[in-house]
Amino acid sequence: MTQTPTSIDIFCNVIDNYGDIGVSWRLSKALPLYINPTKVRFFTNKKSTFKTLVPKLNEKNIVAEFYEDLHDAKFQDLIPADLVIEAFGCDLPQTYIKNMPSNTKLWINLEYISAEKWIESYHLMPSIQKNGVKKFFFMPGFTAKSGGLLHADLSNCDFINDEFSNNSGSKSLLDWISEHIGESLSIHKKNGDGIITIFTYPQAPISRLIEKIQSSKLRDKKIAYLIPKSVFEKSPCISKIHLNKNHQIYVCDFVPHSDFDYLLRVGNLNIVRGEDSMVRAIWNHSPFLWNIYPQTEDTHLKKLEAWLEIGKFSDDYKKATLSLNNPKMPIENLVKYVESVFEDKNVNKEFDDFRDYCQNKVPNLCREIKDFFTKITQNK
Repeated sequence: MTQTPTSIDIFCNVIDNYGDIGVSWRLSKALPLYINPTKVRFFTNKKSTFKTLVPKLNEKNIVAEFYEDLHDAKFQDLIPADLVIEAFGCDLPQTYIKNMPSNTKLWINLEYISAEKWIESYHLMPSIQKNGVKKFFFMPGFTAKSGGLLHADLSNCDFINDEFSNNSGSKSLLDWISEHIGESLSIHKKNGDGIITIFTYPQAPISRLIEKIQSSKLRDKKIAYLIPKSVFEKSPCISKIHLNKNHQIYVCDFVPHSDFDYLLRVGNLNIVRGEDSMVRAIWNHSPFLWNIYPQTEDTHLKKLEAWLEIGKFSDDYKKATLSLNNPKMPIENLVKYVESVFEDKNVNKEFDDFRDYCQNKVPNLCREIKDFFTKITQNK
């Protein structure tokens, strides 16, 4: 008989931004669709960050638990789950680790996603811990030998179709825009105007990009720039840009995690940051540019170049993506690509091809975890 875990614990330590907790929470929602455990507990150290991301917790059999630090007394008598997932090497409480041998069947260290070739040799590599429980590395990625991706069908928020209809009770996109951003942007969308959503790190040259677009081939096209308040406030130069009469900036409040797919459907072009947003953008139907999390010694650029290669993207797209992430690259590459999004009818093809590749060739992360749990427990 195939064994699956009856309980799952997922730990995520928030350091900055919403990337780590976004991936971890999406995994928490996705795994029950494949494993059907009795309960899932999601542990994080930042209650305020979680509440911003998830204002209303409506998930069946998922409990959010909050702690101040790893010495929190709540872990003293806590019984560990069958399946324990430590997101991004966040470390677990010592009292919890002490109780794992008699309860936990599989301990996973979920690493950051990467398209680099070396991760294949590290995926599923065991590491014996002091408590005697083996911890296995899970390396999400874009090849058959990696841990794969969280696939599109795992989200509780279904994608909205292009006709903005109200299928299966989902809210129409135009209604969503009116409610969360404003009626005026809804009119832009209805009229077929250009919309660029911008969700980037402060290092991205967004103000220079918007400024250059004002004198580009797009100067006479109606374009709305949709920017979250958190991004806008950390990029003060944006407010000083002199926009021509055809262009307008909209600043929106933080969008809850469950609504992020709606936001992606708003834009003709989505400029996204971090891991969770990038993976969701893959499953979306619009072109996107990825602003990768910046690291010291330009390590992130090596990861980015590996991703661009595996995606088999066009040279223009590669140049634009590198210009978004590397200040040494000319901004003109980025402007040229943005122009092509609105002028080239075939611009979507490379994204359609990459989405098909990911859907058909890249493993489903949740299935990989489920199958590996079965393999480990059968061998015991």
